[in-house]
Amino acid sequence: MGTIYFVLLQILVTLAWITLNLHSDKSFDPYPFPLLSLTLALEAVLLTSFVLIRQNTMDRQFERRNHLDLQINILAEQENTRMLELLQLIANRVGVDCNDPKTAALLEPMEPVKVVQQIMTAKDEDNNKEKTLRDST
Repeated sequence: MGTIYFVLLQILVTLAWITLNLHSDKSFDPYPFPLLSLTLALEAVLLTSFVLIRQNTMDRQFERRNHLDLQINILAEQENTRMLELLQLIANRVGVDCNDPKTAALLEPMEPVKVVQQIMTAKDEDNNKEKTLRDST
């Protein structure tokens, strides 16, 4: 249904319907073509429903993928933090001084709840900025 062939078929069927009913002795849908209007309206409702159903399905798949990505990223973050801790231990044992603020910040364990809160706060701030810009124009 989402192809040019469907559009062309739709146009051809509609033109054939109109031609048949205007120039035939056996007119089953006289001008102004109420049956054609009903058929096209029903088709529009069904096509819209199909599109919405497909979008809902895609949204659910998108949410599942996002959730899986988040879980993988959290695990990767935990692994990276653990590797940094081990490297810090090795550096301390070897006698290398690497006590800088960046390393200390990276060694902080990640708390997913705080990260989500920061993301939501930033998103709300962006939405407020966009709303202010729209209201000012």
